[in-house]
Amino acid sequence: LVGLSLNLKMPNLKWTNETVPVKQSMSVMITLFGGWAVVLALGAIYFALFNYVTATVYFIIVCVLLAGLCAALYLWIKNKGSKIFASL
Repeated sequence: LVGLSLNLKMPNLKWTNETVPVKQSMSVMITLFGGWAVVLALGAIYFALFNYVTATVYFIIVCVLLAGLCAALYLWIKNKGSKIFASL
């Protein structure tokens, strides 16, 4: 969902080869490294809260948070994203 929303906001429409927008666009780089950053941040937060929260509780909190973010991105793509795609 992050990659799709970034591709809608930063489309690469000037390409000569099909691999350029799929593998070499800015949105792909942000999505790839952003995923790494999210995992590292969630791991750092877990180790900071290690003495206060059990792993199960932390996992449930993270799952609920990420599910909420995914739902928000999905709704954005369904509503505003479809309008952006139609105007491309």
